[in-house]
Amino acid sequence: ALNGVIVITTKNGRRDTPLSVNYSTENTVRLKPRYADFDLLNSQETMSLYREMEDKGYFNAGSALYGRRGGVFHQYYKAANTYDPSTGTFGLENTDAARRDFLRRAEYANTDWFDLLFTLSPTTQHTLSLSGGGKNTATYASVGFLHDGGWTLPEKVDRLTANLKNTFFVSPRLTATLSAQGSLRSQSAPGTLPQRKNHTQGVFERDFDINPFSYALGTSRTLSPYDANGRLSFYRNNWAPFNILNEYANNTLDLEVIDFKLQGEATYQLREGLSLKALVAARRAHTSSTHKVTENSNLVQAFRANETPLVAKENVYLVHDKDHPDQQPQIGIPQGGLLDNNEASLSSWLARLAADYDFRRGEHDFKAFAFAELRTAHRTNTPFTGYGIQYDRG
Repeated sequence: ALNGVIVITTKNGRRDTPLSVNYSTENTVRLKPRYADFDLLNSQETMSLYREMEDKGYFNAGSALYGRRGGVFHQYYKAANTYDPSTGTFGLENTDAARRDFLRRAEYANTDWFDLLFTLSPTTQHTLSLSGGGKNTATYASVGFLHDGGWTLPEKVDRLTANLKNTFFVSPRLTATLSAQGSLRSQSAPGTLPQRKNHTQGVFERDFDINPFSYALGTSRTLSPYDANGRLSFYRNNWAPFNILNEYANNTLDLEVIDFKLQGEATYQLREGLSLKALVAARRAHTSSTHKVTENSNLVQAFRANETPLVAKENVYLVHDKDHPDQQPQIGIPQGGLLDNNEASLSSWLARLAADYDFRRGEHDFKAFAFAELRTAHRTNTPFTGYGIQYDRG
């Protein structure tokens, strides 16, 4: 950095050189995290701890069925209390043998959440460039494409970039350069809500966080993504059914970015060591962020969880009337899902005139630099939040 100005050198063509074409590719594979790298309990150790807690009265039917969160014991009590009128039986027999078999399956599940949620999808980048020049011109052009299949299941990135730069040698003293750069990026990620600061504990918190790495670190290995019949297996989170694979399918974030820049430069050599430089640049960028949450997601179902009066009272996501605390809380989103869309755009201009003076006295090098700059930027941000969006109806 010189005088607060950071100079970035980009590739250029060369004068009096024939056209050359170059292609390069870069491929990367990221390894999955392993439980061996973390000090975490396996499913047998976890179940041993659960049984001790149960012996001390921690897992009773009421708290396991209707508490804010519940895992294996929630699944057990729910199955034992779910009656199927078509067969005349409950989901699980109320016997010691059936209970032991159910908990034994969880004890030896030892689910590898890292292996399930992370992938070995490669990141591939391709670049094609052309360069060359004549007596009074030099040209460089390149096109690049990047595809990242995602280190985790819900992530994906595609990016296309293009660059064109042409230099004109008008005279021995005057050089002019025109360049254009553009990029398109499409990205998918798991849906996320803004974080907030907990001033009491001095930490940042985020509701409904489904970050794959955090989930794999913090989720019991006694739980399984599928049941014995191959169907999605749900446990309880925020008073509503939760399955991480179901959440990734129904709680998504999509980003679309377009960025284009046009720039012109000119350098005039007044005398040896002294030059004047002029630059004019215009940039236009647009970012679209779309967060879709369907009514099949845990996030939306948590805003409707009121299966018992006690659950409704405890559920912080229902609408509570502070003026009438004895009244039953109401559901704020009775139908449909959520849509959070944000459109952000940037239009900017930059004009700069600079003088650069280099000279040497004996063993000492001196440099003087002065510039005047004018810049303007116009930003717009258009947020939209929709409630009750019915995605299954188009």
